[in-house]
Amino acid sequence: MDMTYTRPVFKNKYYVCFTEKPIVHCLYDIKINKITRLQNDRGHVITVYVNNDDQMFFDEIDTISMQILKSNNKTWFDNDLTTDQISELYVPSSCSQNNTVNIILPPNTLKIHLDNKLISYHDFMQIISDMSYIKTYTVNMDIQHIGMYIYASQTVIKWSVKCINIYSSEEPASESKKDIEEFWKHMIADYDKTLEAKIQQIEDTRKQLQQAYESLHSEPKITKSWEQKIKVIKKIIF
Repeated sequence: MDMTYTRPVFKNKYYVCFTEKPIVHCLYDIKINKITRLQNDRGHVITVYVNNDDQMFFDEIDTISMQILKSNNKTWFDNDLTTDQISELYVPSSCSQNNTVNIILPPNTLKIHLDNKLISYHDFMQIISDMSYIKTYTVNMDIQHIGMYIYASQTVIKWSVKCINIYSSEEPASESKKDIEEFWKHMIADYDKTLEAKIQQIEDTRKQLQQAYESLHSEPKITKSWEQKIKVIKKIIF
């Protein structure tokens, strides 16, 4: 495979390298392991099972990417990492133990077709919830390499879904009761994490408001500082 990367670009807390040419791969008749909601309504991450051919594709991407990173580490970064350390920090695209890969679902740019008709992202999420027990669906998706993300603690290739084509059938689904319940067990567990994060965010906001009011109340009279503290409270609330 002919694949090269651009020089890393610094993005706040990490670096990212993009491929010189687009890399797109087709996944056919996918089976979903779970779907995880991203924070701030940025979409979801869909975890799907991959077959042997797909696994070989991801392995090749990882091998080339890691070799490029090792060859350019001294040029790109100011660190003393050895090649073994770079390998240890590299997270493979697919999980060899479960034969799964995580792919980002971007709600604003993703094109989804059901029986050749364009549908919304919301409709797709409804289909995902139905496909375990109401109908049999064949789901094909084109995924795109969106960069090699280099953090202090790990390096990972990120993939995003470019388009999805779904074909429905009236035949009953073949999944067992156990498989269906396992699917929803994963879904509930992931959503519970999302709820916990929202609860923590609410508690943090409440604490900020309390501290902001106490600071406001401590001012002996109306001053520019007092007015500024009201602006802080407004910013939190509105």
